[in-house]
Amino acid sequence: MLVAAVQRLEAEAPNFSESGPRANPVGQTETLEVYSVGTIKADRSSIILLDPILFAPGILGREDGLIQSFEDHNVYILMWKNHSPIQTTVMGTEIEKAISLVRTDCECNQFVAGGVSLGGQRWLPYLGRLEPSGEAMQDPRGNRIYSVFFLGSGLDYAYPGSLYRSPSFPVGEDLSNQCLNLTGPCLGFIDTRHIKAGLQLRTIPESVVPDDLGAVRMFPSIREMSIPVAFIFGKIDGFSPEETLYPVFSVWGEKTYLQKLRKQFSPYDTDNPVLWLEGSEANRIHDYDHFDLFLHPDAEDEIYEELVDWIEDAKRKPTD
Repeated sequence: MLVAAVQRLEAEAPNFSESGPRANPVGQTETLEVYSVGTIKADRSSIILLDPILFAPGILGREDGLIQSFEDHNVYILMWKNHSPIQTTVMGTEIEKAISLVRTDCECNQFVAGGVSLGGQRWLPYLGRLEPSGEAMQDPRGNRIYSVFFLGSGLDYAYPGSLYRSPSFPVGEDLSNQCLNLTGPCLGFIDTRHIKAGLQLRTIPESVVPDDLGAVRMFPSIREMSIPVAFIFGKIDGFSPEETLYPVFSVWGEKTYLQKLRKQFSPYDTDNPVLWLEGSEANRIHDYDHFDLFLHPDAEDEIYEELVDWIEDAKRKPTD
């Protein structure tokens, strides 16, 4: 049975391009499959990416893509076996178990949590399980998270006209036909250049947070965070626009020393513990839509380098 399980994990591993990194099965929990990506070294910190859900993760491993930008870090990706809604408490404990598998595999205990696309919202139940521990926050199993980033990850949809209040978005439907089936669900507004670049749609997941509640009300622990966080979004992103992030950005760590370190009027500095980066011409870069964040040819220079600098430079404790 063990051999069969390993073979299944290998068969379902994220499919990166031939020139991209290889995804290797590490293990699984009841609801998550865990993969390492590329070479793993014990003396590195590890970036853990959570299943984007909206699209297949293969584009993350493209040449000059997000994963390649993390070349000085270990990279792991957690993939949900099923995208159906599950209880938030179960979601949090399952992610915790998966990170424990990562810790055993890499023999390290310095982690960065990475949310990409619509799947990033599922980090919230896990983050609510963390307690401050020096420069990190620690879960009940002893896994230590040093920072968090959300790249194109909407967190709060409690506003008029949001994705989950609009009939234009077929939530929970299978989108893998790429609009080739004229009778099936289709996101016809997506630029065909993204499809040509390798985008493979999957499904729009149910929101973790009810659209009439709000993320901060559901997860008040956001106010207690003591680790740095980065919010990165595109100016013309219709899936995870600025409105889905600002409620969380505005209160992250407000009850801890992190608030004292925040540069309220210069949130783009890479040593800022609460980074706010909009992909827009106003920031002397391109106006990014949702999929540009993962496929734009200039994303490495304009987005990913900023993110990597922030992971390494973000302030994590008060200075005397």
